[in-house]
Amino acid sequence: LAGPVYASEIKSLRTQPSFPQASKKGITLEDPSTINVALDLGATNTVINMDMCDLILANEDENGNPIDNSQRSDVIEFECNGEIFYFNANYVQAQDSMIAAYSRNGMNVTMVLIAWAKTHTNKYPSPLLYLDAKENRQTMAFNTSTQRGREYWIAAMEFLGNRYSRSTCLVDKFIINNEIDYTYDWSLLQPNKDSNGKYQRVEINTFMEEFARSLRLANLAVKKYNSEAKVLVSLTHNWAMNCYDSYRNTGNTIRYNSYAPRDILDWLLKYEKARGDYDWGLAVHPYPIGTTSSKPTVTDPAWSGTGSNPYPIDGTLDTPWITAANLEVYQLYLEQPKALYNGELRTVSITEAAICNIDPSKNSAAAYQRAISEQAASVAQYYYRAACIECIDQIAYFQPFSKRLIFLQVRIIIVAFSVQ
Repeated sequence: LAGPVYASEIKSLRTQPSFPQASKKGITLEDPSTINVALDLGATNTVINMDMCDLILANEDENGNPIDNSQRSDVIEFECNGEIFYFNANYVQAQDSMIAAYSRNGMNVTMVLIAWAKTHTNKYPSPLLYLDAKENRQTMAFNTSTQRGREYWIAAMEFLGNRYSRSTCLVDKFIINNEIDYTYDWSLLQPNKDSNGKYQRVEINTFMEEFARSLRLANLAVKKYNSEAKVLVSLTHNWAMNCYDSYRNTGNTIRYNSYAPRDILDWLLKYEKARGDYDWGLAVHPYPIGTTSSKPTVTDPAWSGTGSNPYPIDGTLDTPWITAANLEVYQLYLEQPKALYNGELRTVSITEAAICNIDPSKNSAAAYQRAISEQAASVAQYYYRAACIECIDQIAYFQPFSKRLIFLQVRIIIVAFSVQ
């Protein structure tokens, strides 16, 4: 009658805290050869992807016929709940070298657990899939609705939790999937269209039951090895309105299959907390609102979208979006008594932070140079704003090296992050 109730106190094999940091500065650099860039900028944290499609191998084919991986020389064996699971040795070792380089320099690593549809092969366990990989989306949700899917998911998370729970090679936070409120692109459970060709949205209770299970199982798995490890919920810059409504989409578009991040968090606090609370946190991407403005703290609050009845950004819990202009809304939400974990604030990791700019090919040289200065000032303002908000524990600037504007981006980051 009470529904599921889970263990909330876990005896961990290790207690390995995050490396102590003097600031919240971070940068996304998925290449150990560029670590000097991070060190020169005084970055204390970074974000990397772990592609599950490249990580874990199937022990059976799609028809359930056993696959013998034991004779392969390119695998790492890991026993979980009495079964041997196999992991791609070359991929794991490449990740090891990158994470170890950051750990040697005292940088904390946040890992995004993601399954890219484009890298999916029949080597990836089919029980982890909700859909055929040919569906129109970027990444695939993790299916833990079946016993076999749960076994693979637990094995993968225990493998990662064990491997990256030491000071020599440490991951302190694990993000489960990416931008789950934009489920149509990043966390799809079923085909986007129904039999009539119309886009559809899975009812939020159904979606959240599925996601919450994978989140909790991941938490149990990584905390088995490190009491200080944490799992995070990935959200976009939307907040009290979903993507479809806030951008005032018309017609039956793909964005219909999305949720308001605030509704996702409300669901976790209403249902999942009652089942045994734990210290999940947020991994957020507060990008500017659909604009190439180099000064979003000015333009975002004035943005009205299209049509009538605009939905302006503000500092209340009902704001449609959270961007660089109103990061304080995270604090406002999480300091509510219902949102606290054991009386303490949950954490917010800004794992993708970036400021856009105007197109130099469509603007004068003078306008572009002015925008460069505005962009640099905006990044600095972004960081200082985040640094003053208690619940935010890191802010990682995303994609410092663009294909066209490498020197511009490096200049912006140096301006923004050169001062503590």
